[in-house]
Amino acid sequence: MLPKNKNEIKKGMVFAGCSFTWGQGLYYYSNLNTLKEPAPDTFDPTLLTRAQIKYMESVRFPRTVSRKLKSYEFVYPGNGGSNEGVVKWWETCIYRGRYHTDVMNDYKIPIMYPSEISHFIFQFTQWNREHVWLDDLAEGHDIEFNRVYDPAYRDLFLKKLFNEKLTIDQFIENHIEKSFDRVKNLLTELESDGVKILILTWPDEYLKYIKNDEWANDKLVHLEYKNEKYESIHQLMNSRNPDNSLSNPEMTIKYDSDSFIDPPKDHHPSMKCHNIIAGSIIKKIEDLV
Repeated sequence: MLPKNKNEIKKGMVFAGCSFTWGQGLYYYSNLNTLKEPAPDTFDPTLLTRAQIKYMESVRFPRTVSRKLKSYEFVYPGNGGSNEGVVKWWETCIYRGRYHTDVMNDYKIPIMYPSEISHFIFQFTQWNREHVWLDDLAEGHDIEFNRVYDPAYRDLFLKKLFNEKLTIDQFIENHIEKSFDRVKNLLTELESDGVKILILTWPDEYLKYIKNDEWANDKLVHLEYKNEKYESIHQLMNSRNPDNSLSNPEMTIKYDSDSFIDPPKDHHPSMKCHNIIAGSIIKKIEDLV
């Protein structure tokens, strides 16, 4: 292959995150007559049609960003998930000489190379989705943190705290820090290959670790709306007025009365929120040029 313009390399942009990046609920804005709403704050993929999913993909912030920058986007395919799960998926997907092609085929994931990626934007999700290792667990060795107080696991978890001489608060802090480090390891490896890195966070709990890390803090995307800057998606969606009412209710689908007569019972970011996130990412990228 001998292209006439060898300097015009068309790289893509990667967006890694949970349902906030995937775009849950954006299909409601399509007005398609095939829309069906599940129980409040639930997700039922069997209710979605291909058209609804394609519409969602066309308006979520990854598409808005990549279109503006004349690129194309790769988005983590799962609706939801943990930070560690997203990292594992991309570590398997992006070939850096550590995985054999057969492993790729087992995962049914097309191989990507760092040289094909211009930017990698990682969105942190809730820390309590990360897994906890329980040595004596008969059916496996780890469970999500949000299950450690289930009757089946409570005693094993308390035993773990006792053996490691940790309070619950100390364990949680270590748990979040390990999650942050796992993400940072992936991102710094990609940066060493020339990929530009940006960071978003939905929960506030990761801000402590991001802001105390000079490398990560430089890459944090601040969300700008109504002359305010927010450090997390949670802050943007849940900021309060003095009377405790939401300052930006239109940032959440459930409260987006500007777009719906009877808004869907879904607490995910609205289309307006996706546009704010997109604009903030674009501004961050342009500022770093």
